[in-house]
Amino acid sequence: MPMTPLRRQVLVVSILASAILSSTHAIAASPTMEDIKDRCIAASERAQELRRISKLQEARILVGLCMDAACPGPVMEDCTRLLVDVDAAMPTIVLAAQDAAGNDLSTVRVTMDGQPFVDKLDGKPLSLNPGVHHFVFESPGLPSVEKSWVVSQGEKDRRERVVLGNALPIAVAAPVPASVLPPSQLQIDTGPLSPAASTSTSPQPMAPVAQPANMGMRLSAETTVPMQGSASKSGAPAGVFIAGGIGVSGLLTGAVTGVLALSKASSLNAECPHGNTSCPSSAQRDISDLRTMETATNIALGIGIGGVVIASIWWLASGHSEKASRLPMAAWMGAGSAGVGGSF
Repeated sequence: MPMTPLRRQVLVVSILASAILSSTHAIAASPTMEDIKDRCIAASERAQELRRISKLQEARILVGLCMDAACPGPVMEDCTRLLVDVDAAMPTIVLAAQDAAGNDLSTVRVTMDGQPFVDKLDGKPLSLNPGVHHFVFESPGLPSVEKSWVVSQGEKDRRERVVLGNALPIAVAAPVPASVLPPSQLQIDTGPLSPAASTSTSPQPMAPVAQPANMGMRLSAETTVPMQGSASKSGAPAGVFIAGGIGVSGLLTGAVTGVLALSKASSLNAECPHGNTSCPSSAQRDISDLRTMETATNIALGIGIGGVVIASIWWLASGHSEKASRLPMAAWMGAGSAGVGGSF
């Protein structure tokens, strides 16, 4: 149906009216310069308040609003300085994750304080507010890990690493039977050392006994001398020196008393030319002293000879015998005889 001129005019008027109404609404919705100024000032004041309470991330968002080119110049300058301060105080953290084998993980979802924090770990620093934060790390197929850290204001690029998954089990090798071990790896229990294998030798105490009778005496001594070949071939046992010292002392003492006895006997021979029956009564004391000296001489010489003999045998036996044996020995000396005896 063809459009009549009247209908065409009505349509044109309707279009013009719609355009006029649209322009009017657009002009009414556009903010005025006063509105823009108020919004910039409000954003700046709120950003400064959030900075004071360490809500640095929220403060930075508002700082971006008050730095808009439409904001007044003084407000923009204040927000620019505030932005530098907020960025300097904002801490950052670098998160990393590994599996139990030590492999780095990147597909890890992290929440902080119950809110999404990051969906992937790429080694880049992440900004956050200072304070105590609770992190949860999650990776497909692995148990989650929870960590809590205290992040300080101004702390930059703090590095934290977590391990997701249990540690790998440690394989324990089964014990190898001793029958299959090479001789170099066998452990030999030697047990306590026997007394004969000891490197130190303690000689049995020597007990000399002197019994003077008829101007003579007999000494007997018994000692056990270890003859183990490993028992200190580098030096004689201490008992050798003890027995040798006693022997030398006895010989020296016997020599001194023997000289005195000979001197006393020479004096008595002058006083008693025909034996003891012709001695005057004044010589009886000298005769008694002579007998005492002879007895002392016999005892001292017996001890000396016995000590020297024992020390010599002990020294020889300790260096050349391979067995431990008991060596009973006896040394004697009388008016008419002296000697040493024993079984070897």
